[in-house]
Amino acid sequence: MAQLAAVLTSPAAARAPGPLARATVSPDEFLADIAHDLRQPLSLIALSAELLIRDRPQNREQHGATLRDAIATMDALIAELLTGDLQPTLNLQPVEPASMVQAVVRQLTPLAARRGLQVRAAAAEALPTIYCDAAKIQRVCFNLLGNAIKFAAQATVIRLESRQVPEGVEFSVTNDGAGIPSGDAPHVFERHWRAPGQVEGHGLGLAIVRKLVNAHGGSVGVHSSAGMTSFCFTLPAAPVPGSGAHAPAGVLPA
Repeated sequence: MAQLAAVLTSPAAARAPGPLARATVSPDEFLADIAHDLRQPLSLIALSAELLIRDRPQNREQHGATLRDAIATMDALIAELLTGDLQPTLNLQPVEPASMVQAVVRQLTPLAARRGLQVRAAAAEALPTIYCDAAKIQRVCFNLLGNAIKFAAQATVIRLESRQVPEGVEFSVTNDGAGIPSGDAPHVFERHWRAPGQVEGHGLGLAIVRKLVNAHGGSVGVHSSAGMTSFCFTLPAAPVPGSGAHAPAGVLPA
């Protein structure tokens, strides 16, 4: 019988406004997180450069666009690294969820295709605008999709979906595969945690996901059963003008 595992951060901790802007991280944690998240765009640059040389001429514009996006991602991470700011802040801006999802899928499709996988985006209609630091939420999506690409069963489809929920907008990354044992599910977002017997990785990606989502006042979770795993995160919707609601910390309402 399939076992269902569900893990959520505590609502109080998840929805505290902007903890990333107040918390000081250690130099080792700061460097480790940036180094970890540089690997994904670096892999995209290497793959795109190879495809530019080997693929058909009509695909060069697509590979060039992926290359430019990956370089921009690396540039943002290196800029953050060079600041040396151990009390990072969020650059919150209004973002359309559907556009963000499509952009992430476009960038990571080549890495998935190399493993014989497809990545598909699906967004519910009329999603509310969210306030977020787009670069940091891109890191969240890259880590979740990167995990899915690593563990998905061959020749399957990874789904990145978004839908409206009472708390705001929920994003989910779902893949077919072995699933996560129920005893492991409570630990997957812990820093440096790896499943027994797992030798790949450093146990940082999901901890980075939780830290960045919580910083936005959101929450993270995982649901797994035999043959399927779905990681999700929720971000608050932007306040409706004239509603009297307050924008997230650091953002002035229009």
